Amino acid sequence: MATLNLKDFRDQTQALYNEYGARFAGKPRATRTISELDDIIKKLEALVNEARAAGNVAQDPALASMVEQAVENLETYDTERKEIARVQAQGETAIEGSKLATWANLQFGQYFRHFAGQGRATRDLGRLNEMISELELTEAQMKKLLTKKDMRSVREDLKTVRNNTALYRKERDHILNARANAQPDELASYLATLANEQFAVYNFHFAGRPRVSRRPGLMHRLIATLEEVGAQMKKLDEGGLNNEQNRNNIKIVETQLETYRTEFGEIQNARRNVAEGDLPGNFGAGANWAMEQYREHFAGKDRASRDLVLLSRICDEMLDMARQMRDYDAEVYNEGNRKNLNIVLDNAMLYQNEYEEIKKVQG
Repeated sequence: MATLNLKDFRDQTQALYNEYGARFAGKPRATRTISELDDIIKKLEALVNEARAAGNVAQDPALASMVEQAVENLETYDTERKEIARVQAQGETAIEGSKLATWANLQFGQYFRHFAGQGRATRDLGRLNEMISELELTEAQMKKLLTKKDMRSVREDLKTVRNNTALYRKERDHILNARANAQPDELASYLATLANEQFAVYNFHFAGRPRVSRRPGLMHRLIATLEEVGAQMKKLDEGGLNNEQNRNNIKIVETQLETYRTEFGEIQNARRNVAEGDLPGNFGAGANWAMEQYREHFAGKDRASRDLVLLSRICDEMLDMARQMRDYDAEVYNEGNRKNLNIVLDNAMLYQNEYEEIKKVQG
Protein backbone atom coordinates (compact mmCIF):
# COMPACT_ATOMS: atom_id res chain seq x y z
CA MET A 1 0.00 0.00 0.00
CA ALA A 2 2.41 2.60 -1.29
CA THR A 3 0.09 5.53 -0.56
CA LEU A 4 -0.54 4.52 3.07
CA ASN A 5 -0.14 7.41 5.47
CA LEU A 6 -0.92 8.18 9.07
CA LYS A 7 -4.43 9.48 8.37
CA ASP A 8 -5.39 6.52 6.16
CA PHE A 9 -4.33 4.02 8.76
CA ARG A 10 -5.86 5.92 11.68
CA ASP A 11 -9.23 6.41 9.99
CA GLN A 12 -9.55 2.84 8.75
CA THR A 13 -8.44 1.21 11.99
CA GLN A 14 -10.60 3.52 14.09
CA ALA A 15 -13.64 2.52 12.05
CA LEU A 16 -12.91 -1.13 12.87
CA TYR A 17 -12.36 -0.32 16.56
CA ASN A 18 -15.70 1.47 16.62
CA GLU A 19 -17.39 -1.47 14.95
CA TYR A 20 -15.92 -3.84 17.51
CA GLY A 21 -17.03 -1.57 20.34
CA ALA A 22 -20.57 -1.37 19.02
CA ARG A 23 -20.98 -5.09 18.31
CA PHE A 24 -18.78 -6.90 20.83
CA ALA A 25 -17.28 -4.89 23.68
CA GLY A 26 -19.23 -5.64 26.84
CA LYS A 27 -21.96 -7.47 24.91
CA PRO A 28 -23.39 -10.89 25.87
CA ARG A 29 -21.07 -13.44 24.29
CA ALA A 30 -23.82 -15.99 23.82
CA THR A 31 -25.58 -13.74 21.31
CA ARG A 32 -22.57 -12.53 19.31
CA THR A 33 -22.06 -13.53 15.68
CA ILE A 34 -18.56 -14.99 15.29
CA SER A 35 -18.48 -14.42 11.54
CA GLU A 36 -18.86 -10.67 12.12
CA LEU A 37 -15.88 -10.68 14.49
CA ASP A 38 -13.90 -12.75 11.98
CA ASP A 39 -14.59 -10.06 9.38
CA ILE A 40 -13.26 -7.33 11.70
CA ILE A 41 -10.15 -9.38 12.49
CA LYS A 42 -9.53 -10.08 8.81
CA LYS A 43 -9.79 -6.42 7.84
CA LEU A 44 -7.57 -5.27 10.70
CA GLU A 45 -4.94 -7.90 9.88
CA ALA A 46 -4.97 -6.73 6.26
CA LEU A 47 -4.37 -3.12 7.32
CA VAL A 48 -1.46 -4.13 9.55
CA ASN A 49 0.10 -6.21 6.78
CA GLU A 50 -0.32 -3.40 4.24
CA ALA A 51 1.25 -0.90 6.62
CA ARG A 52 4.25 -3.14 7.13
CA ALA A 53 4.54 -3.94 3.44
CA ALA A 54 4.52 -0.24 2.53
CA GLY A 55 7.90 0.12 4.19
CA ASN A 56 7.30 3.48 5.87
CA VAL A 57 6.40 2.25 9.37
CA ALA A 58 9.97 2.49 10.65
CA GLN A 59 10.29 6.06 9.34
CA ASP A 60 7.04 7.24 10.94
CA PRO A 61 6.99 6.80 14.76
CA ALA A 62 3.33 7.80 14.99
CA LEU A 63 2.31 5.22 12.40
CA ALA A 64 4.48 2.62 14.10
CA SER A 65 2.65 3.31 17.38
CA MET A 66 -0.70 2.90 15.66
CA VAL A 67 0.39 -0.39 14.10
CA GLU A 68 1.45 -1.60 17.52
CA GLN A 69 -1.95 -0.64 18.93
CA ALA A 70 -3.66 -2.50 16.09
CA VAL A 71 -1.64 -5.64 16.85
CA GLU A 72 -2.63 -5.41 20.53
CA ASN A 73 -6.27 -5.04 19.55
CA LEU A 74 -5.97 -8.07 17.27
CA GLU A 75 -4.82 -10.11 20.26
CA THR A 76 -7.82 -8.84 22.27
CA TYR A 77 -10.21 -9.66 19.45
CA ASP A 78 -8.76 -13.12 19.03
CA THR A 79 -9.13 -13.78 22.77
CA GLU A 80 -12.71 -12.53 22.67
CA ARG A 81 -13.44 -14.78 19.71
CA LYS A 82 -12.28 -17.80 21.68
CA GLU A 83 -14.44 -16.79 24.65
CA ILE A 84 -17.48 -16.32 22.44
CA ALA A 85 -16.92 -19.74 20.90
CA ARG A 86 -16.53 -21.27 24.38
CA VAL A 87 -19.80 -19.77 25.64
CA GLN A 88 -21.73 -20.65 22.52
CA ALA A 89 -20.45 -24.21 22.69
CA GLN A 90 -22.68 -24.60 25.74
CA GLY A 91 -25.59 -24.76 23.34
CA GLU A 92 -28.86 -23.04 22.54
CA THR A 93 -29.83 -22.70 26.20
CA ALA A 94 -26.93 -20.35 26.90
CA ILE A 95 -27.78 -18.25 23.86
CA GLU A 96 -31.47 -17.99 24.72
CA GLY A 97 -30.67 -17.31 28.37
CA SER A 98 -28.41 -14.42 27.39
CA LYS A 99 -31.12 -12.93 25.18
CA LEU A 100 -33.64 -13.11 28.01
CA ALA A 101 -31.16 -11.44 30.35
CA THR A 102 -30.86 -8.57 27.87
CA TRP A 103 -34.64 -8.09 27.84
CA ALA A 104 -34.67 -8.04 31.63
CA ASN A 105 -31.82 -5.52 31.76
CA LEU A 106 -33.75 -3.19 29.48
CA GLN A 107 -36.63 -3.21 31.96
CA PHE A 108 -34.22 -2.52 34.81
CA GLY A 109 -32.92 0.41 32.78
CA GLN A 110 -36.45 1.74 32.35
CA TYR A 111 -36.97 1.63 36.08
CA PHE A 112 -33.72 3.49 36.67
CA ARG A 113 -34.67 6.21 34.19
CA HIS A 114 -38.32 6.67 35.08
CA PHE A 115 -38.76 5.68 38.73
CA ALA A 116 -35.62 5.44 40.87
CA GLY A 117 -35.28 8.42 43.20
CA GLN A 118 -38.22 10.33 41.70
CA GLY A 119 -41.42 11.66 43.26
CA ARG A 120 -43.73 8.69 43.52
CA ALA A 121 -47.05 10.49 43.19
CA THR A 122 -46.18 11.68 39.67
CA ARG A 123 -44.94 8.34 38.35
CA ASP A 124 -46.63 6.57 35.43
CA LEU A 125 -48.41 3.43 36.68
CA GLY A 126 -49.22 2.38 33.12
CA ARG A 127 -45.52 2.22 32.29
CA LEU A 128 -44.76 0.37 35.53
CA ASN A 129 -47.50 -2.19 34.93
CA GLU A 130 -46.15 -2.77 31.43
CA MET A 131 -42.66 -3.32 32.86
CA ILE A 132 -43.99 -5.83 35.38
CA SER A 133 -45.78 -7.72 32.61
CA GLU A 134 -42.56 -7.82 30.57
CA LEU A 135 -40.60 -9.22 33.52
CA GLU A 136 -43.31 -11.78 34.20
CA LEU A 137 -42.98 -12.91 30.59
CA THR A 138 -39.19 -13.09 30.91
CA GLU A 139 -39.51 -15.08 34.13
CA ALA A 140 -41.83 -17.61 32.47
CA GLN A 141 -39.44 -17.97 29.52
CA MET A 142 -36.44 -18.46 31.82
CA LYS A 143 -38.28 -21.15 33.80
CA LYS A 144 -39.19 -22.91 30.59
CA LEU A 145 -35.59 -22.72 29.44
CA LEU A 146 -34.37 -24.32 32.67
CA THR A 147 -36.61 -27.34 32.05
CA LYS A 148 -34.54 -28.03 28.94
CA LYS A 149 -31.14 -27.56 30.58
CA ASP A 150 -30.18 -26.47 34.09
CA MET A 151 -27.68 -23.62 33.87
CA ARG A 152 -26.33 -21.62 36.77
CA SER A 153 -26.28 -18.36 34.81
CA VAL A 154 -29.95 -18.68 33.91
CA ARG A 155 -30.90 -19.60 37.49
CA GLU A 156 -29.08 -16.52 38.80
CA ASP A 157 -30.72 -14.29 36.19
CA LEU A 158 -34.11 -15.74 37.09
CA LYS A 159 -33.55 -14.85 40.74
CA THR A 160 -32.66 -11.27 39.76
CA VAL A 161 -35.78 -10.99 37.61
CA ARG A 162 -37.99 -12.22 40.44
CA ASN A 163 -36.43 -9.82 42.93
CA ASN A 164 -36.91 -6.84 40.64
CA THR A 165 -40.46 -7.83 39.79
CA ALA A 166 -41.26 -7.94 43.51
CA LEU A 167 -39.62 -4.53 43.94
CA TYR A 168 -41.70 -3.03 41.14
CA ARG A 169 -44.93 -4.43 42.59
CA LYS A 170 -44.09 -2.81 45.92
CA GLU A 171 -43.28 0.43 44.11
CA ARG A 172 -46.73 0.33 42.52
CA ASP A 173 -48.27 0.17 45.99
CA HIS A 174 -46.07 3.05 47.18
CA ILE A 175 -47.18 5.19 44.24
CA LEU A 176 -50.86 4.55 44.98
CA ASN A 177 -50.31 5.33 48.67
CA ALA A 178 -48.49 8.57 47.85
CA ARG A 179 -51.47 9.75 45.84
CA ALA A 180 -53.99 8.59 48.42
CA ASN A 181 -52.19 10.52 51.17
CA ALA A 182 -51.76 13.73 49.17
CA GLN A 183 -53.78 16.84 49.90
CA PRO A 184 -56.30 17.76 47.16
CA ASP A 185 -54.21 20.68 45.84
CA GLU A 186 -51.10 18.51 45.86
CA LEU A 187 -52.87 15.67 44.06
CA ALA A 188 -54.17 18.08 41.40
CA SER A 189 -50.57 19.18 40.77
CA TYR A 190 -49.34 15.57 40.65
CA LEU A 191 -52.05 14.65 38.16
CA ALA A 192 -51.17 17.63 35.97
CA THR A 193 -47.53 16.50 35.92
CA LEU A 194 -48.56 12.97 35.00
CA ALA A 195 -50.80 14.26 32.19
CA ASN A 196 -47.99 16.42 30.84
CA GLU A 197 -45.75 13.36 30.72
CA GLN A 198 -48.32 11.55 28.55
CA PHE A 199 -48.43 14.55 26.21
CA ALA A 200 -44.62 14.52 26.00
CA VAL A 201 -44.58 10.78 25.23
CA TYR A 202 -47.12 11.34 22.46
CA ASN A 203 -45.15 14.23 20.97
CA PHE A 204 -41.95 12.19 20.80
CA HIS A 205 -43.27 8.79 19.78
CA PHE A 206 -46.30 9.64 17.64
CA ALA A 207 -46.53 13.23 16.41
CA GLY A 208 -45.35 13.32 12.81
CA ARG A 209 -44.07 9.74 12.91
CA PRO A 210 -45.07 7.01 10.40
CA ARG A 211 -48.12 5.26 11.83
CA VAL A 212 -47.19 1.78 10.62
CA SER A 213 -44.14 1.65 12.90
CA ARG A 214 -45.93 2.97 15.98
CA ARG A 215 -46.65 0.48 18.76
CA PRO A 216 -50.42 0.27 19.30
CA GLY A 217 -49.90 -0.92 22.86
CA LEU A 218 -48.11 2.31 23.74
CA MET A 219 -50.99 4.43 22.42
CA HIS A 220 -53.44 2.26 24.33
CA ARG A 221 -51.37 2.86 27.48
CA LEU A 222 -51.41 6.63 26.99
CA ILE A 223 -55.17 6.63 26.54
CA ALA A 224 -55.79 4.45 29.60
CA THR A 225 -53.51 6.61 31.75
CA LEU A 226 -55.15 9.86 30.63
CA GLU A 227 -58.61 8.41 31.20
CA GLU A 228 -57.64 7.59 34.78
CA VAL A 229 -56.01 11.00 35.27
CA GLY A 230 -59.10 12.77 33.94
CA ALA A 231 -61.36 10.73 36.20
CA GLN A 232 -59.28 11.65 39.28
CA MET A 233 -59.24 15.32 38.29
CA LYS A 234 -63.03 15.28 38.01
CA LYS A 235 -63.33 13.51 41.35
CA LEU A 236 -61.31 16.28 42.97
CA ASP A 237 -63.50 18.92 41.36
CA GLU A 238 -66.72 17.19 42.38
CA GLY A 239 -65.32 16.65 45.88
CA GLY A 240 -65.10 20.39 46.47
CA LEU A 241 -61.63 21.37 45.26
CA ASN A 242 -61.95 24.99 44.12
CA ASN A 243 -59.07 25.04 41.65
CA GLU A 244 -59.51 26.73 38.29
CA GLN A 245 -56.33 25.23 36.93
CA ASN A 246 -57.61 21.74 37.69
CA ARG A 247 -60.80 22.53 35.77
CA ASN A 248 -58.77 23.77 32.81
CA ASN A 249 -56.64 20.63 32.98
CA ILE A 250 -59.78 18.48 32.81
CA LYS A 251 -60.67 20.15 29.51
CA ILE A 252 -57.15 19.76 28.16
CA VAL A 253 -57.09 16.06 29.03
CA GLU A 254 -60.47 15.52 27.36
CA THR A 255 -59.31 17.30 24.20
CA GLN A 256 -56.11 15.28 24.03
CA LEU A 257 -58.00 12.06 24.62
CA GLU A 258 -60.13 12.76 21.56
CA THR A 259 -56.98 13.25 19.50
CA TYR A 260 -55.32 10.12 20.85
CA ARG A 261 -58.37 7.93 20.32
CA THR A 262 -58.58 9.10 16.73
CA GLU A 263 -54.86 8.47 16.24
CA PHE A 264 -55.19 5.01 17.76
CA GLY A 265 -57.78 4.16 15.12
CA GLU A 266 -55.56 5.54 12.37
CA ILE A 267 -52.62 3.43 13.59
CA GLN A 268 -54.79 0.32 13.53
CA ASN A 269 -55.97 1.17 10.00
CA ALA A 270 -52.38 1.70 8.86
CA ARG A 271 -51.44 -1.72 10.24
CA ARG A 272 -54.37 -3.42 8.51
CA ASN A 273 -53.51 -1.83 5.17
CA VAL A 274 -49.81 -2.72 5.09
CA ALA A 275 -48.52 -6.03 3.77
CA GLU A 276 -47.23 -8.24 6.57
CA GLY A 277 -43.88 -8.59 4.84
CA ASP A 278 -43.43 -4.80 4.85
CA LEU A 279 -43.63 -4.48 8.63
CA PRO A 280 -39.95 -5.32 9.35
CA GLY A 281 -38.81 -2.53 7.05
CA ASN A 282 -41.02 -0.06 8.89
CA PHE A 283 -39.73 -1.21 12.27
CA GLY A 284 -36.18 -0.90 10.99
CA ALA A 285 -36.88 2.64 9.80
CA GLY A 286 -38.22 3.53 13.24
CA ALA A 287 -35.07 2.20 14.88
CA ASN A 288 -32.86 4.04 12.38
CA TRP A 289 -34.60 7.29 13.26
CA ALA A 290 -33.88 6.75 16.95
CA MET A 291 -30.24 5.85 16.24
CA GLU A 292 -29.87 9.00 14.16
CA GLN A 293 -31.20 11.04 17.10
CA TYR A 294 -28.57 9.45 19.30
CA ARG A 295 -25.76 10.13 16.83
CA GLU A 296 -26.85 13.74 16.42
CA HIS A 297 -27.28 14.60 20.08
CA PHE A 298 -25.06 12.23 22.09
CA ALA A 299 -22.37 10.30 20.22
CA GLY A 300 -19.00 11.85 21.03
CA LYS A 301 -20.61 14.83 22.78
CA ASP A 302 -19.74 16.37 26.14
CA ARG A 303 -21.67 14.37 28.72
CA ALA A 304 -21.98 17.27 31.13
CA SER A 305 -24.22 19.18 28.71
CA ARG A 306 -26.42 16.34 27.40
CA ASP A 307 -30.19 16.24 27.75
CA LEU A 308 -31.03 13.16 29.82
CA VAL A 309 -34.76 13.46 29.15
CA LEU A 310 -34.14 13.25 25.41
CA LEU A 311 -31.82 10.27 25.81
CA SER A 312 -34.43 8.51 27.93
CA ARG A 313 -37.00 9.03 25.16
CA ILE A 314 -34.55 7.56 22.64
CA CYS A 315 -34.04 4.54 24.90
CA ASP A 316 -37.82 4.11 25.12
CA GLU A 317 -38.16 4.32 21.34
CA MET A 318 -35.50 1.67 20.82
CA LEU A 319 -37.24 -0.61 23.30
CA ASP A 320 -40.56 -0.04 21.51
CA MET A 321 -39.02 -1.01 18.18
CA ALA A 322 -37.36 -4.06 19.72
CA ARG A 323 -40.64 -5.24 21.24
CA GLN A 324 -42.41 -5.01 17.92
CA MET A 325 -39.58 -6.82 16.13
CA ARG A 326 -39.67 -9.54 18.80
CA ASP A 327 -43.42 -9.98 18.53
CA TYR A 328 -43.19 -10.15 14.74
CA ASP A 329 -40.39 -12.72 14.97
CA ALA A 330 -42.59 -14.90 17.17
CA GLU A 331 -45.14 -15.08 14.36
CA VAL A 332 -43.12 -14.82 11.15
CA TYR A 333 -39.54 -15.79 10.41
CA ASN A 334 -37.74 -12.98 8.63
CA GLU A 335 -33.95 -13.04 8.57
CA GLY A 336 -33.68 -9.28 8.13
CA ASN A 337 -36.00 -8.61 11.06
CA ARG A 338 -34.07 -11.00 13.31
CA LYS A 339 -30.77 -9.36 12.39
CA ASN A 340 -32.25 -5.90 12.98
CA LEU A 341 -33.57 -7.00 16.35
CA ASN A 342 -30.08 -7.97 17.50
CA ILE A 343 -28.72 -4.61 16.34
CA VAL A 344 -31.51 -2.72 18.08
CA LEU A 345 -31.00 -4.61 21.34
CA ASP A 346 -27.25 -3.92 21.24
CA ASN A 347 -27.80 -0.23 20.69
CA ALA A 348 -30.58 -0.04 23.27
CA MET A 349 -28.15 -1.38 25.88
CA LEU A 350 -25.44 1.00 24.64
CA TYR A 351 -27.78 3.98 25.04
CA GLN A 352 -28.89 2.83 28.47
CA ASN A 353 -25.26 2.55 29.58
CA GLU A 354 -24.57 6.01 28.17
CA TYR A 355 -27.55 7.37 30.12
CA GLU A 356 -26.05 6.01 33.32
CA GLU A 357 -22.63 7.49 32.51
CA ILE A 358 -24.14 10.90 31.78
CA LYS A 359 -26.13 10.69 35.00
CA LYS A 360 -22.90 10.13 36.93
CA VAL A 361 -21.23 13.12 35.29
CA GLN A 362 -24.20 15.39 35.90
CA GLY A 363 -24.61 14.20 39.48
